[in-house]
Formats: sequence, C-alpha cells, structure tokens
Amino acid sequence: MGYGPGASLKLWTDFLPTSEISFVEYDADCAEKHRKSIEEKGRGKLYVGDQSNVTFLNRIIEDQGGRVFDVIIDDGGHTMEQQKTTMSHLWQLVAPGGIFVMEDLLTSYMPGYGGGPKGHPGTMIEMHKQMLDGLHCQFQDNCVPVLEGLLDMDCFSEACVMVKQPAA
Repeated sequence: MGYGPGASLKLWTDFLPTSEISFVEYDADCAEKHRKSIEEKGRGKLYVGDQSNVTFLNRIIEDQGGRVFDVIIDDGGHTMEQQKTTMSHLWQLVAPGGIFVMEDLLTSYMPGYGGGPKGHPGTMIEMHKQMLDGLHCQFQDNCVPVLEGLLDMDCFSEACVMVKQPAA
C-alpha cells in the first residue's frame, strides 16, 4: 500500500469525528501505532487479529456484549475467506435499518486473494450476485436469501452497501 498501513483507521476516524468506532487490524505493529487515535481518545476499541479467524470474531462479538451497530465497514483483509467470514459472522451485528459496507471487491478477480476470472466460484462478487438474486426472486417458491433480513443492496466500483430491513 503506497499510502501505508493504518490509513483506513485515520480516514474513518477523521470522516466520522463524533462516532464511536470499533476497529479490527491484522498487523499488531500498525495497531499499536494507531491505538491512541481510537482507545486513548475514548473513540472505541481496537482489536488485533485476523478476520478470517472465527474464534477471534466470536471474541469480538462477545466483548461487544450483544451490541448492534448502525454501520459496519469491511475494509480489512481482502482474501475471499476473510471477506466471506466477516460477512457471515458480523451481519448479525448490524442494527435493523443499519448498513454493512464491503470494500475492495476487486480482489474477487485476483488469484492471489482467492479470486479469479469473471464467474469464478466462491468469490465475494459471486456471493453479491446471489444476494441480488435473493432480493429479486422473493415471489418464487425456491427463493433463498443469502443474507437474512437484506432489504437493499447498492454497488459501486469496488464496493457494495447492504441495508438491513428496519424493525417491524
């Protein structure tokens, strides 16, 4: 990364100056370098670990005490395993009416991240296509949503935003 590790953390804390932020960082040295911008300023929590590690994600969920979030942004590791694990485990923490942002979807086309050519099975892009199918096939008997409670999905270059249905 030409802009250096930790740039996302700085971006989000600057962009959302009054928000409480829980941040996951894979690189322990990077986390320590930026810890004060989160924890020492009382802005939230910084967790160090790999988002593809289900035990690690479950510890975060437990540490948050069943809390839900208005916004979750996956701007972490870019492998298919990391992105899919994050989506499948953290979607449950999105508040009704909240959003989940998945960035860096271009890695779905990069073999080094578990991606491949267009239509390559098991990529996040293919999962997002299935989410769209789930949104649009709701009146068919065999329609199975990929994400329970998905209300809307908007995709842009390299990112998609999923919106959870509001409370009844």
